[in-house]
Amino acid sequence: ANIDEFYHQNVGFDEKSSDAKRFEDICERLHGALDGKPKVVGHHLLHAVLLYDWMKDEYAKGWEQKFATRLHEFERRCKEAADAQKTGDPTEFSRYWSSYAQWTQTQADIGRTIQRRHAFFAAEMLQLLKPTKLDSTRDFSDAERQIVFFRDGQRCQRCAMLGDEHVVDWPSVEIHHVIPFSEGGPTRPENGSLMHRDCHPKVKGCVDAFRDWWRSKHDRQPSPDADVAPPPGLRKLPPHGTEVEFTFQGQRHAGTVVDGRILVEDQAYKTFSQASTALTQTSRNGWRDWLIRLPASEDWMSADEWRKGRT
Repeated sequence: ANIDEFYHQNVGFDEKSSDAKRFEDICERLHGALDGKPKVVGHHLLHAVLLYDWMKDEYAKGWEQKFATRLHEFERRCKEAADAQKTGDPTEFSRYWSSYAQWTQTQADIGRTIQRRHAFFAAEMLQLLKPTKLDSTRDFSDAERQIVFFRDGQRCQRCAMLGDEHVVDWPSVEIHHVIPFSEGGPTRPENGSLMHRDCHPKVKGCVDAFRDWWRSKHDRQPSPDADVAPPPGLRKLPPHGTEVEFTFQGQRHAGTVVDGRILVEDQAYKTFSQASTALTQTSRNGWRDWLIRLPASEDWMSADEWRKGRT
């Protein structure tokens, strides 16, 4: 149905247009870079095309020769994370599962999921490639703004610091340098934070307060390599009516949070880990297994993301 809808929306596409020629050029460049190398998984190729498209205008030459090698390195990390998820073994690349690989299995072809994956893919590939920007000014490029926009869940981080959950509309997006540009802070996604235009701190005291909050927020996140129990008071499940789902070895399990229990296939569980262990017959950290959709929300997130958001 999605393919049919896409076809009818684009039936008038001009194959001689500048967009078509640009796409053809990117495909030819990627084909040349990947020629003679292992086959690339479809969703990785999708993100590679999107990334290649804007990198060719944003960065100085030199990264193209490394692109194929770094793409396969990204694939290797995804596979290692997925294998570790099945066995329950820790890996330094666990974030590749929670931020990318699991989103290739659940609602993989909808826009929000592709945007979520691409924000992680682009940020990680930039770290691997370490390209040189053509413009080294303090302004984030449009592509970098998109990476931060989707990475931060489309929510203003200054509002989050003050205890609110306010969504930022794209026309109002501003990216704040966590370490100020004037102090040597790089103009890269990892040093960027999403904010409303009116929330962007300018006074030094506010800038310093946000930097301290940002660091404490990221420093206190549980290590992806450890099965860390939530702090006391944060063991509660998501609210009543939350949808949950978990895919293990190709089998999907779906359920709902009902009165403080996870109800899956007529069985009730007290915790995500208890549900995962019962369904897989292996000892697992269920917080990293399950995807959830809160009542009145259209977006899916990992249970672990929801738990971390409450800290």
